[in-house]
Amino acid sequence: MPASTKESPATKPLFVLLLAYVGACLYIAFEQNNVISISNLSLLLGGFLVAVAGYTLAKPV
Repeated sequence: MPASTKESPATKPLFVLLLAYVGACLYIAFEQNNVISISNLSLLLGGFLVAVAGYTLAKPV
């Protein structure tokens, strides 16, 4: 595999940070009212999409 297609080790901390953000959103959502509402699910989905987008943008082509 050519070196240009390998992922940079700098993307791993970013991905872990964004996954921690998603986990924090879930924790806050469950601590608020102990039920999953549409707004909490939309926050989770938004955080997940941000994590995926950040990972794909930070990874070298």
